[in-house]
Amino acid sequence: MNRQEHSDNASKGGMLCDSMGLGKTVETIAVMMKQKLTA
Repeated sequence: MNRQEHSDNASKGGMLCDSMGLGKTVETIAVMMKQKLTA
């Protein structure tokens, strides 16, 4: 996520797909909180 977030050619959308239990929800909330703090 960090590499994609800081890429010069990063898109404005995407999909976070992985198996259950690997932290997708926590990762998404962390990105949303970071965006909220920098906005």
